[in-house]
Amino acid sequence: KLNRYNRYYRKKEIYQMLWVNVDLTRQTLVGAPFGGPIAVTRNEQKMVKLDAQTVNSTIQIYTSAGGEISQFNRQKNGKIIKMGWSDKEELIVVLDDGSVIIYDIFGNIQAQYSLGRDIREKHRGIIDAQIWGNGLVALTGTYRFIAIEKLNTQYPAPILLAPYVMESPPISWIVLEPKFSASQRVEVLVATQSGTIISIGTGQNDITDQFLSNGPFVKMALSPKGTFLACFNKKGAVWVTSPKFQDKGYTFATKPNIPAPQQLVWCGGDTVVCYWDIPNENEFGENEKIILMVGPKDSYLKYSYQEPVVLISEIDGVRIISKSMCEFLQMVPSV
Repeated sequence: KLNRYNRYYRKKEIYQMLWVNVDLTRQTLVGAPFGGPIAVTRNEQKMVKLDAQTVNSTIQIYTSAGGEISQFNRQKNGKIIKMGWSDKEELIVVLDDGSVIIYDIFGNIQAQYSLGRDIREKHRGIIDAQIWGNGLVALTGTYRFIAIEKLNTQYPAPILLAPYVMESPPISWIVLEPKFSASQRVEVLVATQSGTIISIGTGQNDITDQFLSNGPFVKMALSPKGTFLACFNKKGAVWVTSPKFQDKGYTFATKPNIPAPQQLVWCGGDTVVCYWDIPNENEFGENEKIILMVGPKDSYLKYSYQEPVVLISEIDGVRIISKSMCEFLQMVPSV
């Protein structure tokens, strides 16, 4: 246990993982919240030589201890752009052609939707997406955002967000789901090369420049209750503020000009956790894998790993998943 600002934190092993053929360097892993199941599939973003039309990946569903629940073929060609979990613990899969498929944990299709018939022709397909418990936002090849605010309806209607002009993909972006936004509609925060953040909403003219100068922000993460926004800039600093940008927040400087972390997540609503897998950084020529927990203010904790890990943000901490174990990093409960 470590004392930070009179708060105690602990990292403890929860499980020795049961899985065998999982490779976190070549596979994508997404975990459902509240210690829920883990979905694993090959990372198709790295498979540049494979024709997207022939990709038909297998998806494995595991318990948080790595016990296999199911393994299934997703039954539809196309590249997986993003996977995520719904509030009902169903797996949401977004494909590059705009298809959205929802599976239960046994691989049974619960629903199928399309983000629009003209997504591939008019908008050059889907190149990125972000998913929350009851909705999603996708980024098209023409750099327009399209959202489904309620996936739990029989015929969810995709909506194009305001037409903010971009000549290239944003360096980072994040979704404010409706319950966290002032408008009670979905909003997207887009980090720009000039160092500011643009808020984009559902109205035709719903575009707001926050006039920031401490970016560009290469990673952003929203706290579980939507109270705080963490932004990692190109200078290697973590800036924490309100997602409404109503205060100056606080800044924690990491190593100057360090590359963007592979992951930036919240440990509950109290601290921010960064993960780097940096090539050939140590004296043995091996990759250095570092977890850095920062905040409140200028305090921090650092952990080193010998194998790749994936961070899963939880309401009261962070699950740290590696091939060999599941750990939990949290503030020690007061009672």
